[in-house]
Amino acid sequence: MTLLEIEIFKGTAETAGKLRGRYPFLKTVDAIQLAAALEVGAGVFLTNDVKLQQFNELKVLTLKNYL
Repeated sequence: MTLLEIEIFKGTAETAGKLRGRYPFLKTVDAIQLAAALEVGAGVFLTNDVKLQQFNELKVLTLKNYL
């Protein structure tokens, strides 16, 4: 198994921490991904995780709605 190391910038980590505080259902990895999406100005976030539709700071689409 190969591990991939990705640098998380301080601003992204801080945003992710704030998101976890506002949305207790978020796992750390979800918060990091959503923080990164917000920081780049993404219009939508595509996922298989339906519970992320509770996140209201970005439009969240689930694949099951489109397959």
